Amino acid sequence: MLAPRFAEATPIQLTAQARQELVDLLTTARHAVKDDPESAHRALDLVASMLRPAGAEFAVGGLAPWQLRLVCNFIDDHISDRITIDDLASLARLSRSHFTRAFKASVGCPPHNFILQQRIERAKELMLHSAEPLVQIALICGLADQSHFSRTFRAHAGCTPAAWRRVNRQPEAA
Repeated sequence: MLAPRFAEATPIQLTAQARQELVDLLTTARHAVKDDPESAHRALDLVASMLRPAGAEFAVGGLAPWQLRLVCNFIDDHISDRITIDDLASLARLSRSHFTRAFKASVGCPPHNFILQQRIERAKELMLHSAEPLVQIALICGLADQSHFSRTFRAHAGCTPAAWRRVNRQPEAA
């Protein structure tokens, strides 16, 4: 049962894309609660991080803004490569364990989960705006193969990449 303060929801203004991402994550969490609670928690952590108020993204004990910016840019630029925690920690000039704790405090999820989420977001962009086969998209996004892509995508989005593409594809990309 929800706490009394949640009895009535107050609508908030979101972009259509943000609203869809939140719906996708909440749907994933809802479907994963019984069979895969860890995936449900990851999805809910991502929802919480998306809804965190501006200015609250750097929690106490988190990364400095320059560190987070550097790490996120590195992840974005190297999304198709193997990215290790050691690589990210050395960029931020921190030990591996300190980096992992600080990153989670800043972003709301561990680095590995964040990287997977970024890969899935890049895959969604590619599926929407290109006719690339799913196996090629998997490789572009740094996933081992189409099977790994499908498992990871389903855990994050609640459906297979092919099903997501059919539902969301823009006609001009076909």
